[in-house]
Amino acid sequence: MTKQNASYGEWILKYRFLVLGLVTALTLLGAAGAQFLYFDNDYRVFFGKENPQLIAFEQIQQTYTKIDNVNFAVDPISGKANAPEVLAAVEELTDIAWQLPFSIRVDSLSNHQHTEVEGDDLIVRD
Repeated sequence: MTKQNASYGEWILKYRFLVLGLVTALTLLGAAGAQFLYFDNDYRVFFGKENPQLIAFEQIQQTYTKIDNVNFAVDPISGKANAPEVLAAVEELTDIAWQLPFSIRVDSLSNHQHTEVEGDDLIVRD
């Protein structure tokens, strides 16, 4: 250990209550400011209201559809995602997801098509 490290350690121990108080105060101050942190996933904040590309993109969304995805994650307690009861729960969740308002597509383990190749043929099954 260097002399500088030893003297630093001695200083920390000598003024431990002051150091503890300062660290606690800084932690509380940081935690108080953390309430103002947020994540905005709206890409429009990067463009002005009159941006021609943004205007064109919004017109496309109005004409066709705005893609807003919803994801569900299933974490089985058993740790086995292919257990029959887990797959049954995924299938039920898929059926429920179709009932969500404005739902136009649901992708799930239970409704993906199975594709096989035999020679030059492509066989697709539900």
